Amino acid sequence: MAGQTVSMKEPVCLIENDSDGKLRVVRSALDILDQIDQHVVVVAVVGLYRTGKTVFILCPQGFALGATIQSKTKGIWMWCVPHPEKRDHTLVLLDTEGLGDVEKGDEKNDNWIFSLAVLLSSTLVYNSMGTIDNNALEKLHKKDQAYNLPRSCLRNYFTPRWCFVFERPANGNKMRRMEELTDADLEPSFVEQAKEFCDHVFKEAKTKTLKQGLKVTGRLLQEEYQKICERNYKESQKACESKIECIFAPLEEQIRDGSYMTSGGYKEYCNDLKLATSEYRSEKGGGVKAEEVLKEYLERKASIGQAILSADKSLSEAEQRAE
Repeated sequence: MAGQTVSMKEPVCLIENDSDGKLRVVRSALDILDQIDQHVVVVAVVGLYRTGKTVFILCPQGFALGATIQSKTKGIWMWCVPHPEKRDHTLVLLDTEGLGDVEKGDEKNDNWIFSLAVLLSSTLVYNSMGTIDNNALEKLHKKDQAYNLPRSCLRNYFTPRWCFVFERPANGNKMRRMEELTDADLEPSFVEQAKEFCDHVFKEAKTKTLKQGLKVTGRLLQEEYQKICERNYKESQKACESKIECIFAPLEEQIRDGSYMTSGGYKEYCNDLKLATSEYRSEKGGGVKAEEVLKEYLERKASIGQAILSADKSLSEAEQRAE
């Protein structure tokens, strides 16, 4: 039985950056995946900022070529089409935001985008301007990790691996208006290289499967994404609550001892609270719930702060009267 698929005329945003800089799933994109009960081949394209990763044309329609040298792709965009070679399969293309954008300056956002692309895809395409050197590898991994760890991860988790070399798709003037060009305007050698690359991807990219060997449909893919998010939220909540407990422990002890219930105690309390808050925010590893957990903690401390302020005022007034 063929199963249901979709044929999208253009890509849609799957994961977007909201006004607070947080990643948010677009519900309408999940609804599209929910319509697909065919098995899916998921190909994600990632690359560093301004390396021209979106020039990869993975289907006859192709992603828009406008993001060749500018950081126009934000979040993760999705395009679903019937697979050109695998019968009863749907090809899901994911185009990701360029990594390492110095203007954006948000390493956490890069980590989340890259991690989601790896987790959701069955084939990952990494594009690099020039050779994939040590600098490129470092940008794929946190800089505080061991030197050989990125290489070890690539060997262990990305097998098999293939390398394709592309010439520039067009000259400098044309590169600035890539979204307006057709295949006829591109360098013939690039068009041929792109065709060989696409043919390889169509042939070699495997059906997305889970650990148990279960083949994934579009409907199951959107369910799996939601499970990833739920797991991420729970782990982030747990990690952040542990950080709060550790970092704010001295402050909590001072509160229990009544150390702030003195004249001038409110100022000391506010300084200690500010220092602990800064330390919490400076530590890495909090994840998506970091600010939310901190906000909840600070809201719980609001009434205690008011009590300390009232005691401070009363004691200060009493001292002034005594003088």
